[in-house]
Order: sequence, then structure tokens, then C-alpha cells
Amino acid sequence: MNDATKPTKIFCDDAAADAGAPGLDTQGVDTPHRFALMMDGRQAGFIEYSLYGRTAIVTHTEIRSEYGGRGLGTELASQAVRFFTARGWQVVPVCGFFARHLRTHPEHAAAATPASRRIFDL
Repeated sequence: MNDATKPTKIFCDDAAADAGAPGLDTQGVDTPHRFALMMDGRQAGFIEYSLYGRTAIVTHTEIRSEYGGRGLGTELASQAVRFFTARGWQVVPVCGFFARHLRTHPEHAAAATPASRRIFDL
């Protein structure tokens, strides 16, 4: 990803975000359990998840069509995985994009629960 396509910020609004994570700004999103990727002052995409104990259920990933094809979904998913693992949480990737991300990035697959790794062939 070159500098022209890098997100300006990835925001996360979560009660557990107080410790921060690399690349995340914990201000600016008004929906709990959501990451928002901002470019040029506009929301380019987001990830939504639910939290059950220490397990994040990733339910939806979306990149606006005008920002597609730049690797932003991958960048957003990578930041989310780092956020989750920094807190010792495991992931259930209900979202198809997020499951595919874990499948194609073996370094992130360990974040999935053991059952998710079997079910989603990670």
C-alpha cells in the first residue's frame, strides 16, 4: 500500500480500548464495538463485532465502493486482529471477508478460536 492509499486513521470505540493499540485512535466513533477506517476526513470502511467474554464475533466488514481495490479491507482487518490479540481475545469470523482474511494471512489465523479454525478451515 503506497502513501496515497494509506488510511489517515483507524478509529475504534470500545470500552476496552483504553489501553490503545498500534495504529488505532480510540476517539471519534460513536458505535461501540466498531472500527472505522477514515481517509480524507470520510469514513472509507468499517468492521463491526460483538464481544462475548473474551471472544470477539466479527459480524461485518465493509469498504465503500469508491475506496475498493486498495487493500484497505486487509489493513482494517489486520488492525482489528492486532487489537483483539493485544487484549488476549479470540475471534469468531462470522463475516466472510474477515474469515478469508484469516485464511489468507496465516500469521493472523491463530487469533481465531479453535472451533473457528476447524469450521472455517483456517
